[in-house]
Amino acid sequence: MPMLLLTHAPPHGAVDRLGSGRHVGSKAVRAFIDEHQPALCVCGHIHEAQGEERLGVTRIFNPGAFAKGGWVEINVKSDGIEARLR
Repeated sequence: MPMLLLTHAPPHGAVDRLGSGRHVGSKAVRAFIDEHQPALCVCGHIHEAQGEERLGVTRIFNPGAFAKGGWVEINVKSDGIEARLR
C-alpha cells in the first residue's frame, strides 16, 4: 500500500514559497520525505504557495485556502494513488 503523508506545514523547498520568494517550509517534513519517499504529500499553511511539485517520487500538493476553493481530490486504488488539485 502506498504511503500518504498529510501535514500542516509544507516541506522546505516545495510549495512553500512566500510572496517574497522566500522558502519557509519545514526542514523536518523535508527530511521525512527525502528518507521515506511517500507516494503523496498534502500540506497547507502557506496559502499563496498553492500548487503541485515533486521531491523524488513524492508528489506534493498545497491546495491553498479552502475558503478560496482550494482542495485536493485523492483516489486510492489497488495500483496506487491518483491525486489532483481542484
